[in-house]
Amino acid sequence: MRDHRRQWELVGQATGLSKWPRLQFGSIPSDVRTVGGTARFLATKCPSAVKRSPPSWTREEITEVVTRLMEAELGITTFGLDDRFVQDLGVD
Repeated sequence: MRDHRRQWELVGQATGLSKWPRLQFGSIPSDVRTVGGTARFLATKCPSAVKRSPPSWTREEITEVVTRLMEAELGITTFGLDDRFVQDLGVD
């Protein structure tokens, strides 16, 4: 178990993220249990970790990240980029 925990910490260090998911009851959290899940986690929570080239983002890339964050953090899947959080989307 201890080696498992250390290996998981090393994976987190390799990503460069300050907030890497902790093991839950000795196992990897379900949202990052697969390679695809880990890729989605990185693309949503820390997109700069997967985009190592010069920090020039396209409008489409920014929209993609914001869309993933809106769904992951707020559960909102339908919105417009001009929508206001409180007045239009009901976020308190």
